[in-house]
Order: sequence, then structure tokens, then C-alpha cells
Amino acid sequence: MKRAVGISRFGMVALVLFSAGCAENSATTSMPSATTPTTSSTASSAPSAAASSAGAAASAGAAASAAQSSVGSLASDPLVTSLTSVLGLNTTQAMGGAGAVLGLAKENLADGDWSKVAGAIPGAEPLIAQARTLGGITGKFGSLASLAPAFEKMGLSQDQVKALVPAVTDYASKAGGPEVEGLFGGAIK
Repeated sequence: MKRAVGISRFGMVALVLFSAGCAENSATTSMPSATTPTTSSTASSAPSAAASSAGAAASAGAAASAAQSSVGSLASDPLVTSLTSVLGLNTTQAMGGAGAVLGLAKENLADGDWSKVAGAIPGAEPLIAQARTLGGITGKFGSLASLAPAFEKMGLSQDQVKALVPAVTDYASKAGGPEVEGLFGGAIK
């Protein structure tokens, strides 16, 4: 009875791994049958190793799903939709460009001042994180000039970047008033 359960678990784990894309070639993959003899060490270690792989696959799937959900919600962010309609950017360019400019502002503002800006632009932190991913930004944002390679990686031309900065500043002004506009504008120069 125990042996049948072990084979059944192995078969179930193999099916999970296969459906998660871990099997390279389903035509040549063979599953052990109920009559295939197994040693006790193989039978006891296979389920735990396979369970670890299945757990890792499930974690990776959950992370990918969360990332897709985050990107989906950022696509409908009011700042992003404003940039796509006003500047004609695609969603990825708008998310990355806005996030990079916001990241630069955050880096150059005192915490209290950044809180005012972030309060006026609620999606600021996720946009900054997305800019890091899209632009390959691993360290400090630095300056607009130092962000040129990141903007290029996001598919933004120099002309688009030149239009992006005042558009984000205008959005900050409308969302938070003259104080936020002054803080933001001073931080990205």
C-alpha cells in the first residue's frame, strides 16, 4: 500500500513539473509504471526533491503573476495614462519614464518633501520600481543626463525625454498644487 502511494506521489509530482514547463521533451519522458521496482532510498527522496521543485515552480509562478498584476495596475495609473495620451508614449515608455523622473526627484528631496510629492502622486513608488526594472537602473538615479542609457533602454528618444519632464511636472502641479510643483521641479533639474 505504501509503495503504491509513493509511485502515485511521484507520478503526481512529475505531472506538476511537466505542466510547469520543467519537462523538456514530453515525447521522450517516461513515467514509471506501477510495476517498476524502486529502491526505498529513491522512493523516499524522490517525493521530497520533486516537492521542492514543485514548490519553487509555484513560488516563481506566484511572483510572475504578482509582477503581471503590478504592471497591469500601473498601466491604468492616472499619470501613465496622461503620458500615453498627451505625449503618445506606449504604456511601457510612460511607466518607465515617469518612474525614472520620480526616482530622480525622490533621490534629491528630503524625506518630508518627498512625502508631499508621493502623496500627490499615489503610484510613485511602484513606478520607480518599474523604472529600475525597465531601465536596468541598479544604483542611484543621479541626474537626467545619467539616466540617458536607461531612457534609451525604455525606447525613449531624447525628444520624448525632453517632453516627459515638463509633462510629469505639470501632472505633479495639477495633482498637488504649486508647493508640490516647486518641490518636484527643483528636484529634477
